[in-house]
Amino acid sequence: MLLVGHLASWSVRAPLPLPRAGYAAGLVHGQWIVAGGSYWSSQGKQRTAEASSYKVQCNCWQSAAPMPVTLSDASSVVINNMLYVLGGATDAGASRAVYRFDGKEWKHLSAMQLPEARMNAATVAIGTHIYLFGGITAAADYSSGLRSAWSFDVSHPQQGWTPLPECACKPRISLGAAALHGKIYLFGGYLAEGTNHTNLDDIWAYDPASRTWAAAGKLPEGRRAFWAAADNDAIYLFGGYTDTFSDDILVYCNNAVQPAGKLPEAVADARFFLSHHHWYTTGGEVGIRLRGAHTWAGTIPDVCKENK
Repeated sequence: MLLVGHLASWSVRAPLPLPRAGYAAGLVHGQWIVAGGSYWSSQGKQRTAEASSYKVQCNCWQSAAPMPVTLSDASSVVINNMLYVLGGATDAGASRAVYRFDGKEWKHLSAMQLPEARMNAATVAIGTHIYLFGGITAAADYSSGLRSAWSFDVSHPQQGWTPLPECACKPRISLGAAALHGKIYLFGGYLAEGTNHTNLDDIWAYDPASRTWAAAGKLPEGRRAFWAAADNDAIYLFGGYTDTFSDDILVYCNNAVQPAGKLPEAVADARFFLSHHHWYTTGGEVGIRLRGAHTWAGTIPDVCKENK
């Protein structure tokens, strides 16, 4: 089934076995791994340890080894075909733990334990370095938002976590983050200050070489719980939440944000990955306390190149 939105086109693929949001995900040895996450039932919000793998060639989901713990709202990156899952929340609260998945087995990396508990943060990988930004230290306490950041070199684990210079920006959670041309870009997010809750619209860039921050533009409106991913000379921003769930695809290039298409339907807190020249996504939050089961594959024209 083909779904066509402005500029972008999407096809429906095999549904996610367990509809969920807040999962960790990444491409490991050619398979798309979705691990952990949360869903709602009559008993309230439920976290899961379930892991699933998707193969593009057969358009099929298979069960993968479950995570060692039930976990949601963790950060994740892939380095050398290894999925690293950092922090998040267990049923006991925010976590400092780091786990690694090689496609077959999970390993708890005690030497990589975070300096403090962290959930709803953003994580980006450049080479063998992991960079972690923002988040909160206590589950459901959104006023504990942070602007601190750390880095970790998985090729030299004995060095531990290194604190980065603090961004001059406001603390935030549920932000988008991606690396482009050696720099890391942070997009929007969510800020809670007392009774004032705000979706942020600012963009910041961090240069690991000079260890400096710089303001890098604005989103069209405040946005949180969206996914950022780079391709060629651009960073794509998918879905999220403004004052409602969004079906927008935005693209950041040439220091500006512009429309790049639409998703088949509005979704927040879903991950997007590029494989075989197609973007893939699954699950996410499609309404208040509603999780999606959809899997989509899509193409997006290079609007940045077209507008040069």
